[in-house]
Amino acid sequence: MIPRSLLSIKNLLLLDEADFSNNRFVGPFPDVLLELPKLKYLDLRFNNFEGQVPSGLFDKNLDAIFLNDNRFHSIIPENFGNSNASVVVLANNRFYGCIPKSIGKMGNTLDELIVTNNELSGCLPEEISKLVSLTVFDFGRNKFVGSLPKDLKSMQKVEIFDIASNSFMGNVPKNLCTLPKLANFTFSKNYFESMDETLKDFAEFQGKD
Repeated sequence: MIPRSLLSIKNLLLLDEADFSNNRFVGPFPDVLLELPKLKYLDLRFNNFEGQVPSGLFDKNLDAIFLNDNRFHSIIPENFGNSNASVVVLANNRFYGCIPKSIGKMGNTLDELIVTNNELSGCLPEEISKLVSLTVFDFGRNKFVGSLPKDLKSMQKVEIFDIASNSFMGNVPKNLCTLPKLANFTFSKNYFESMDETLKDFAEFQGKD
């Protein structure tokens, strides 16, 4: 756990960055961090925190949230979309359940969303098409099912789109393959039924040095 001596951090009313990464902290999410009124940057990655992630985290006015490489076992709270963060990294934990539909509210602020290697499931909500500022979309190695949302043409800034190692099926939307800045589209180890010529060309292009 975070040492008791650090609990007084809540008195640092002007603190805007909390970086506890790359330690051996254990125990639940340190709620004391939610009491910091000016906090903008939160980094808890590479520890052994576990349990639930409080919904209040996503009501704070944070620019970046790094929770990756811990042992959190939690749903992603329904108010996830209330966050103003430009970068959210939840990878390599045990998050489960569905992606909240409120994610669509993050369209103008979210730049990178990385949730790879968790236990997330269900279908991707249509609301992901509202993430018009997103450049990195990494949902690989989860338990997602169903078809991809059909209308993704609004994601004009996306450069990396990784959905490998899930259970998606159906067809890959053509408008995804023609996004102007898409440089890396990883879709292996799913159950897609067909690959149109646009997707074949894209796959061949990626395979070249």
